[in-house]
Amino acid sequence: MRLYQTNQGIAREDNDGDLALLDIPHPRIVDLLGDTGTDPRRAPIRARLSKTDAVLLAPTSSEATLIIVGANYRSHIDEAGLQVPQRAAGLPVPATVVGAPFAPIILPAEAPTMVDYEGEVAVLIGRAGRDIPVGSGGNTSPA
Repeated sequence: MRLYQTNQGIAREDNDGDLALLDIPHPRIVDLLGDTGTDPRRAPIRARLSKTDAVLLAPTSSEATLIIVGANYRSHIDEAGLQVPQRAAGLPVPATVVGAPFAPIILPAEAPTMVDYEGEVAVLIGRAGRDIPVGSGGNTSPA
């Protein structure tokens, strides 16, 4: 199941490829993921719209912080002539850097020709934690 953040609320992609706007009390995906009592697969639908007509937004909260990890692909490290780091290093960035799907990419004025590509993986952590043992449980139900 794919969920989308739209300007009209949270939508689920149905089998026909169209979006079903969910009739749920959560305006944002991050709020929905923190609610174990609401199942988006079974949520009532308040409207339908074509994915091509939908205004898709980034599925992040503007209050969130992302941790990005650089130099994590060996081929990219070699291509850039960098040394392989001893361990991964994270850099916190505001979630506002995440662009909406299909939105234009705005190149930085400081380095407009130094744009590079890289595949990324995102993990959304819904609440604060510390010293959490591996396999300690939590909400592992699929969204």
